[in-house]
Amino acid sequence: MNIEQSVEQHYSVDNLQDTILGAIEKSGKDLKSIGGVDLAPVDEFHIRGREATHELADLVELPPSAKVLDIGSGLGGTARLLATEYGCQVTGVDLTRAYCEVATGLSVHLGLGTKTSFQQGSALDLSVESGSFDVVWTEHVQMNIENKLVFYTEAARALKPGGKLVFHDALERNKKHGPPAVGLHLLLGPTGKEKFMNVLQSLKESRVVVIQAVLTKSA
Repeated sequence: MNIEQSVEQHYSVDNLQDTILGAIEKSGKDLKSIGGVDLAPVDEFHIRGREATHELADLVELPPSAKVLDIGSGLGGTARLLATEYGCQVTGVDLTRAYCEVATGLSVHLGLGTKTSFQQGSALDLSVESGSFDVVWTEHVQMNIENKLVFYTEAARALKPGGKLVFHDALERNKKHGPPAVGLHLLLGPTGKEKFMNVLQSLKESRVVVIQAVLTKSA
């Protein structure tokens, strides 16, 4: 089994679409009228969810009717947001076949079957026509890809002249530069790297959340 097959096996879940829709219905929502916001807790699989996606979309200044390639599209949350709120035509690519199937089903359920499409594939060997996209988009994907040269080469191939690669990621700076002279690694000891990665994974899986607050002591 190669690494890509291992990744697909790791993330595959049986009856995922029924599980998601069942949970939404159990929460009191009418499945006939749900939208992207209702799916966001499960289909925006990256740190800060839709907020981060909006920020990235505004940063790149998406042109009307842009053709977007979403590498690592997951359950299609980002693709549907870009289609509904920015008018994009989005093609999603993901290693996990089950995710592509659920992404397609959810898009059809929301009436976005003609604005989004999803296919199983590798970021290192994209089955897309060269020079066919205005934007290549990726969130929390390249951080898991060791051969970044091939990743960037494939992204560049997919882009039209003047097209843009945009990404939202957490990259491991210490691998190249080493830890700073003074930092938290001094407190965490030899397992510091593992602890940091566990925190990152917990954030991705919504097992922990980041909260900002201003609290006022009563008089």
